[in-house]
Parts: sequence; structure tokens; C-alpha cells
Amino acid sequence: MKIYGFDDEVILSGANLSSDYFTNRQDRYYLFKSKDLSDYYYKVQHAVESLSYKLIHFEDKSQFRLVWPTSNPVNEPGKDIEKDDVASDQRTFVYPISQFTPLLKPDISTEKPSILKILGYVNDKSVNWTFTAGYFNMLPEIKAKLLESSSKGVVITASPYANGFYKSKGISGCLPDAYLYLSKLFLQDVFKHGKKNDIILNEWKRGVGLWATASNEEEPSLTVIGSSNYTRRAYSFDLETNAVVVTNDKELKSRMSNEVSNLLQYTNTLSLEDFKDEERKVNNLVIFATKLLGKRL
Repeated sequence: MKIYGFDDEVILSGANLSSDYFTNRQDRYYLFKSKDLSDYYYKVQHAVESLSYKLIHFEDKSQFRLVWPTSNPVNEPGKDIEKDDVASDQRTFVYPISQFTPLLKPDISTEKPSILKILGYVNDKSVNWTFTAGYFNMLPEIKAKLLESSSKGVVITASPYANGFYKSKGISGCLPDAYLYLSKLFLQDVFKHGKKNDIILNEWKRGVGLWATASNEEEPSLTVIGSSNYTRRAYSFDLETNAVVVTNDKELKSRMSNEVSNLLQYTNTLSLEDFKDEERKVNNLVIFATKLLGKRL
């Protein structure tokens, strides 16, 4: 989750506070000036905090200890243990959605079903969509929705060079190649489904989100902003929070359109031919590990 709040304002983003995101990355930040939303995300943060360990640093900064606060309302894991009033002239609606799969049994998270429902609505030839994911290990249900859609769209994924693990030491250095391999598989599926003229795969740095442009309109009227990467891992092990923004406000729609254009201008369209380049070849060990550990990427 990436939530930044102060008083009655809250920022949702896909970026964390590492220096990389303020120097050589591009990401999305939406500022909401709303007491209701700010209160909601404060409660989300407070709820997660009340189910979290406290990290205690030692003098040696490389070492730490995790402590379960006695103030938490539940035992340590492994131990014993509607507002319907809407202004008639309102032009923009914001629907908070969250994914708390590791915490909820049974899982009543709202993000995954909401995203799948939205993708179901864009199954119309007159609708255009743009889907971005920084880590390209798309949830199979989302992938199926895109491939089965009758509409046209663009998928933007991060290039290996833009991945934070690029040239890192150890096994993490293999992650960019793993996502590159998954990008190739997606493009192969696009061709298998006869969608090569409908779905384009572009590559750039990073910017996570979903935009949909309604029929007979040129600018997006819906976007999803937040922390999710729409990956298998995100829906299995991570805590995510997002907001669905639906609007008919002309100024906001124009800004959303510019946001997509700004992302696209720094992308290159990928074809299967590109994966024949030496720099895009992935060794068999990475391919095997990707198949074995795909759910955790």
C-alpha cells in the first residue's frame, strides 16, 4: 500500500519513498481533497497497523527485531489464539477498493472482483482501454479478460532496464528477465487469440493503472489509481489499496488523457521479432524458475 495523508487530503500512488522514484522513475500520484476518503484510508492504515509487528532497530543498522505490540487487538500469528446521499451535480465519483487476502478468512476483499467487473464492462468494440503494470506477471483472470475483450487496447509494461532489480546482486537480478519472459508469453497469447490488431504491448519505465474510454468519447472517463501491480503475487500475498475514479468532468478527463499520452510517448511497441534480439534472450534457468515460482513474482 502507498498512502500519504495529512488532515483532509490523501495521496494514492504506486510509488514508495525510495530515492529512485524521485530521480529516474515515473509514477502516478492522485491527490484527493476529501475528508471522507482521508478518514477511510486512515482507518485502513490504522487497521493494518493494529495487525502488524513493530520493528526494533539495533545499533548495527543491518539487524533488527520484530515485536508484536500488546496493544494489538488480536494474538500474534502462530500463537494461541453507507452513505447514499450524492449531490445531483456531482461529476466525479471515487470508490475505494482494497485487497487484504493474507488477513481475511474468508476473503472479502473488494479490489480483485472490482477490477474484473470493470474489465467485463470494457468488452465493447467502441471502448478503448490502457492497462499498465510495472511487474508483468498478470493475474490469469485479468489476462483472460483482456484477451477475450472485443475492444482495442494498449498494455504498457516496464522495460528490464527500468526494473529496480536490474543488475542487482543475487537471485533478485534475475527478476527483470523473468518479467521479460512473461511479456513474451503474453504477446504469444495475443497472437494465438487473433488479437494482434487489437492489443498492443508497449514497454517503458513504470506507471501502474487502468484507464477506460467510454464509447463515443475521446478521453478516459474511468481510471484506477493505487498500489496494486495486478500480479499473481499482489492477489495472493500482498496488501493493496486503490481507488476507482469515474468522472464526466471535462478538465479531469483531459488530465487523465494527458496522463496516458505522457506515458505512451516514452514507450516502444514490442513485437515477437524483438524477442529474437540477443539482449532479450532469457536463459533456461530463469524460464524454469519463473514457471516454478510464478505465483510469487
